[in-house]
Amino acid sequence: KTPWINWSWKTEQHYLNQHEDQKKGDDFVARLYVIIDGGLFFWNTQALNYVWSSSKALESSWPNPYTSNNVMKVVETGDQGVNVWQHYSRNLLADIKHLLSRDIRYIDVVAVMTDSDNTRQSAITYYGDIYFTGARSPRP
Repeated sequence: KTPWINWSWKTEQHYLNQHEDQKKGDDFVARLYVIIDGGLFFWNTQALNYVWSSSKALESSWPNPYTSNNVMKVVETGDQGVNVWQHYSRNLLADIKHLLSRDIRYIDVVAVMTDSDNTRQSAITYYGDIYFTGARSPRP
């Protein structure tokens, strides 16, 4: 009934990272995880990661370099939106079907992350409310 996920974030810094699709560069100033539990078979757990990319094209996607059960999806890229609240509304159900090849009824976890363990850079990112709706929410 509520397949649209809505959220906002604002970052103070952009990473210089050309290797986001490799283990040595798997860092993002902003990341929103949506996790689907694999149940007893933990290896079946999957995640869709909406990310703010350093350099990848908007709307591009690729398997996470640590596990092919996670897919990265670029919703923001580059440094043009730094220090400005960015708002998103995505049809999560459609994205999961397209990117993870799953028909689902429920998700299990939503999490946020700003990480720099691989590239040794740093960023401060703020996250706004995360909520679900039955239709796309208008951007403020």
